[in-house]
Amino acid sequence: MTINYLITEAFDSKTIGQFLSDQGYSQSLIRRLRNTENEITAGGRTVYTTYRPAKGEVLTITFPDEKDSENIVPTEMPIDILFEDEHLLVINKAAGVPIHPSQGNFDNTLANGLAWYFQNKQEAFTFRAINWLDRDTTGLLIIAKNPLSACILSDMVKSMKFTDGILLWSRVNFQRRESLTHP
Repeated sequence: MTINYLITEAFDSKTIGQFLSDQGYSQSLIRRLRNTENEITAGGRTVYTTYRPAKGEVLTITFPDEKDSENIVPTEMPIDILFEDEHLLVINKAAGVPIHPSQGNFDNTLANGLAWYFQNKQEAFTFRAINWLDRDTTGLLIIAKNPLSACILSDMVKSMKFTDGILLWSRVNFQRRESLTHP
């Protein structure tokens, strides 16, 4: 995944590290990008996070290729995906389904089902659940599909911005489903 940013006057005097932090990148992700060759470029040349890009300069962030979650065995199972784009999945988790592998639940979890789903799409899969639901709880589960969306969504959970948006999203989609089935 590659993201290009056009530096505006508002970010003209900031370092790349400060700019990325303002965009929702965690310090851990910034360090990972900084320590990987050619992941941060400005004007086509590799730069450090201490570099201060000028207004009009294009900053390019290239994320390393994703690796599959090694300890999650792909297992075919039904998954109720309510929404999917390049950044996240919203899943309607059924009661009785564990979220991730644990003792006694090695291959019957939602993570196993998602590993199978992405394997069939021929996409790498790293399990990044943003919220957690107990095994016996039904509800919406958010899965981040890349490190940046995981940073942004996790930060939203910490700052309590996340719950209102999910509730609104679920109400809107519930109303849409109702209008589809009831004229």
